[in-house]
Amino acid sequence: MRTTCPYCGVGCQVEPEIQGGRILRVLAPDIPPNHGALCVKGRFGLDFAFSGKRLLYPMVREDRRQAFRRVSWDEALDYTASKLLAVLKRRGPEAIAVFPSAKTTNEEVYLTQKLARALLSTNHVDHCSRLCHSSSTVALSRSLGGASMTNPIEDIWKTDLFLVVGSNTTETHPVIGAMIKKRVRQGAKLIVVDPRYTGMAEAATLWLRVRPGTDLFLLNAMARYILEEGLWDQGYVAERTEGFAEWQASLEPYTLEEAERITGVEKERIALAARLYATTKRAGAYWAMGVTQHTKGTATAQALVNLALLTGKVGKEGAGLNPLRGQNNVQGAGDMGALPDVLPGYLKVSDQAARKRFEALWGVELNPEPGLRMTEVFERIPEVEAIYLIG
Repeated sequence: MRTTCPYCGVGCQVEPEIQGGRILRVLAPDIPPNHGALCVKGRFGLDFAFSGKRLLYPMVREDRRQAFRRVSWDEALDYTASKLLAVLKRRGPEAIAVFPSAKTTNEEVYLTQKLARALLSTNHVDHCSRLCHSSSTVALSRSLGGASMTNPIEDIWKTDLFLVVGSNTTETHPVIGAMIKKRVRQGAKLIVVDPRYTGMAEAATLWLRVRPGTDLFLLNAMARYILEEGLWDQGYVAERTEGFAEWQASLEPYTLEEAERITGVEKERIALAARLYATTKRAGAYWAMGVTQHTKGTATAQALVNLALLTGKVGKEGAGLNPLRGQNNVQGAGDMGALPDVLPGYLKVSDQAARKRFEALWGVELNPEPGLRMTEVFERIPEVEAIYLIG
């Protein structure tokens, strides 16, 4: 049986061998993205599928002081539908939130957000990306029109320089971490931006030990240095970007001297990192939640995007912008519209043309107001009375 590993966003393919209701061993086929490699979680962490604690049938309780009782699927579906429709009738769509799961398939996420928007008329739709990579989604979407990695994982073997920011890759995405380290042994360079001495820092050509939360200043200082030294791709910027003059003016405070004072990294090392990145044609940027889980997460992700555009790294083999996602289908959940302000394909809820497209497909009129984020939903309880939560 071939399936996808249920853990991180690498999407490794696995083949569990099952006998007598238990997993004997887990193999991996020689296909992308993992080509037979697995981390300890993928190899030995799938036994939960046969855990005695898994639910085998629906259970209901009418009161939190009562115990759950087993019910039929018909009763469970009728109970759920009646409760949601009662809230909808009494309080309106603003009182209902729906949270799809990044552990389910694209098809299931699509249907979940369709149920919320087409049947319950609510845009209070969100998922776990809100607590991890929504910063990357915003930065990539507004700059590139999409929020996925710009390059396939296979491009790691074609990359000559890796800029890894805020990612303990060997721990959180072990298969990708191992691929990067192998490529470094083959001669690629590795720049790691991280306050901690991680497995990636150990393998780095250059480790920039920034103070926590100062990645943004470092990246903008690198961009300013690249501009001052004439290392940027002027033709690419002129042909493929907008707003360059305004952005360039915004970099005035980000001198190397000020960057050294704020980040704690010597200005010579910042300059070296900038020069290496700018002058290596096939240089890919990789980042994770060390970037996004900060108050400046969106700005820092945007700084990475700007740096790549400045040096012509987007749309190039072995380069690009590559956010490393946490759950195995966070990317798909975002693509399918599991966010409060976008429909499938990152089309804005507030865009009348986008709404009309889906209204024609679904045969209903859609709510034009963006919904609450996941964090805002919990702040609005009991104004939000019902939450339909999957996974």
